[in-house]
Order: sequence, then C-alpha cells, then structure tokens
Amino acid sequence: MQIEDHLYEKQLHLPLIGVKLAEMKADEWALLDRRALVVVRMSLTQSVAFNVSKEKTVKDLLIALAGVYEKSSASNSWDTVITSISNATKEKLKFDEVLSAILNQEMMKRSMACQLIRGRAETGEEIKVGVPIIGINLSQKMDMRKNCLSIYDEYKVENWYIDSGASFHCTSHKEWFCDYIKGEFGHVIVENGQKCKIEGRSIIHLKMNDGGKLILKEVRHIPDLQKNLISVNKFDQEGYKITFENSSWKVSRGALTLIMGKAVGTLYPLCTKVEQIVSLTAEKDDKASLWHRRLGHLSENGMRILHSKKVLIAITNTCFDFCEDCGLGKQKRVSFNKDGRKKKSNRLDLVHTDVWGPAQGKSFGGNLYFVIFIDDYSRKTWIYTLKEKPNVFNVFKYWLARVENETGSRLKCLLSDNGEEFCNKEFDSYCAKRGIRRIKTVPRTPQQNGVAERMNRTILE
Repeated sequence: MQIEDHLYEKQLHLPLIGVKLAEMKADEWALLDRRALVVVRMSLTQSVAFNVSKEKTVKDLLIALAGVYEKSSASNSWDTVITSISNATKEKLKFDEVLSAILNQEMMKRSMACQLIRGRAETGEEIKVGVPIIGINLSQKMDMRKNCLSIYDEYKVENWYIDSGASFHCTSHKEWFCDYIKGEFGHVIVENGQKCKIEGRSIIHLKMNDGGKLILKEVRHIPDLQKNLISVNKFDQEGYKITFENSSWKVSRGALTLIMGKAVGTLYPLCTKVEQIVSLTAEKDDKASLWHRRLGHLSENGMRILHSKKVLIAITNTCFDFCEDCGLGKQKRVSFNKDGRKKKSNRLDLVHTDVWGPAQGKSFGGNLYFVIFIDDYSRKTWIYTLKEKPNVFNVFKYWLARVENETGSRLKCLLSDNGEEFCNKEFDSYCAKRGIRRIKTVPRTPQQNGVAERMNRTILE
C-alpha cells in the first residue's frame, strides 16, 4: 500500500510492523505510534476517515482499512447492486459512489417515508415522527463488519441530519445542552408506534470541521430518539436561507455561508462536534461580568486567554451572563464580497470619509460629532471633532490643504455616504473645481463604505 511506503519514507514504520526497540521507553513508543497515526489519517479523505475513526493505533487502523476495502463483496442477496457496480464504466469507483448505490437500494426496499417531526409538540398533542434510516440493518443478509459494505453503521453519534419536515431541532444527548431547562414539553410518536417524551430543551453549540461555530436554539431533548435532527423550518424562521442543489446543501444568511455539506444517498448529513462552552454545572461569576465591562466589553474568549496566562487573576472563571450592551453595540451587517478590489498604489488616490454622531453627551469641548478621513493606500487616519454636522465642509477644506501640502500629492477621489454634510452644492462645486472625483454609496448600504464604518467602531471601542 502507498500508505506503508509513506511511513517507511518518514521512518515511522516501526509501529506498523509492531517492532519496539529494547532501548525505547513506553512514552517514546506511544509518541512514535501517534506520529505515524497522524500521517496515515492526514492521507485519508473525510468519508474514509469516518469509517476508521475508532482505531487508536497505526496497526489497527491499517487492518481496518484493509477489512473495508480489500475484501470480497457481499452475499447473493445483493447480487443486483454488486452487478451494477461491477459493470460501471469508470475504471475506478469512488467510495461515495458505492455508498450511494447501496443506500439507494436499501431505501427502495423500504417503502416507509422518512417523515420527521410534525406539528407543535408544546401543545401536548401526539405528533408522528419518522426517524431517518441511518444504520442499514442487514444482519440477516450479511455480516457488515466482515465486508466492504460497512457504511452508516460506523458514523459517529455527533452526526446531525438536515430535514425539511422537522418542526424543531432535537437530540437524545442531554450532556450536549448548555443551561438545560427541564420540563413537560409534550410527546412525539415515531413510525414504529413508540411514544417518545420531550423532557427538556435549551441551546447546543456545534463546532464545524473548518473551525466555524453554529448555535442551535430551542433544541428539544428526546431521550428515545435515535438520531440528531436539524430543522429546516427552524432555520427559515430565524432568517437563514437553505439551498439544496447538485447533491449538496448549504445554510446562509446574506453573503455569509454558515454551514454546508454534500448529500449521502438520499440524506443530508452534517458532520460536526459538540462544543460544551458552558457546562451544566458552570457558575456565573459576578466579577467576570465586572471585568468584562472594565476591559471595554472584551469577549469571553479573550478573557479566557488572559485568565489562562495568569494576567487576569481577580476572577475564578470567565463565565458571565449575556451582555445586552455587547449584543446591541457590536451587531453589524454582513460585509460585501471583496473579491477583485485592490488597495490603491499611491497616497491620496482614494480617501474614505464618514461622520459619526451625535453622542449621548457632549465632550469637554462641547463636541457631539467626529469626522474621519482614511487614506486607502497607507490606512492613515485623521480624526476631527465637531460641534455640529454643517462644519464638515470647513474641516474638509482645512484637512485637504494641510495633507496636500505635507505629502506633495493631490486628492483624486473621495468616498462617502449620501449624508447632507457631503451632498450639497457648496461641497460638490468645491470638489468639481479641484478635479476631485466623488464616489457615493447606495442609500442604506453602509457596507460600501466599510473601511470608514469599521474605523468608527474601532474608535468607539
């Protein structure tokens, strides 16, 4: 196998053949085996890695791979599927293609539709639920662990499944919830007639394989449920857009894609990990909230880093209650795509400007506003305070004369919004006489002036 050759090239072959040198200590041997295991796992595709994720040593991992991909085909009951795969025109079949063919055959044999959670569970009325067919039950047909058809049987319990019929997200794992709320929330009935009780609800934090995070709200805890279900209807109510096309799916909001994946057969799995940010027994620390405000509303992750480095020793933990000021003050619109946009190559080729205000209280000088000018090339920023907005034009003339004298360059283009302080006859005629090109954003679209808007937030924070 090419993997074996790769291990020999890296001089990590000893764990493969199981030969431990006499002078090698136990911890050194464990480290060597772990390094070899990392090399093998990084050479596998994601779909293949799921089927051998339980193996902890290199030798066991390669044995599992050989058992999955190098053994004979299934029994005669699957002759039709095996014949169709064998007669495929492609020289090499991908694992996902074989997986899809077998799953589709199993689905055709089962006439039961995968109906998911319907109706409102809180009312207490019985709701019919169909759990997706994930584990293929072929115990009477063949031993799946001895043949190459071991598919969903190997999937981790952290897998979630996107479904358009679910009224809410649900799972059977109580330990995944943050701030768990126990109560009577009704019942559901699965297709086999079993009555399942909803024992609680809360939120669950998911961590994607690419490092992204997703928060599922109002997740129901159903102990007897076999699979973890994500509701398309719930995402739609929260303002997300769900797209299914070309055997793939994605959940997005505006230009931001939150999660995405590919279809496996007729199902849409989401491979993820559960991130327990706040444990069930975590206690909120009043001092943590106080230091959060003292540090300029620093994020919980930032406070956790300071605490781990023993810089913030005044608190015992970094868990604090939801900060309403952060939620209101730090929310922003999704940025536009920046592909194709490049920074200018000379000073004053483009200048971004914006006015912020009015402030809730006056400064010591009696000012309520400030205006900023940002050079696109150097990102140098000039800030001037104002008592009222009409003073912007006089400040602009003062700034322009000063900066052109200092740099020896002339302002070529000015980017601003459509505020009256920028869009008036006096300002327009002055720019026209000096040959300054004006770029104005579309009304109610601050994303087009993102450089200045982000600087406003930086100044305020």
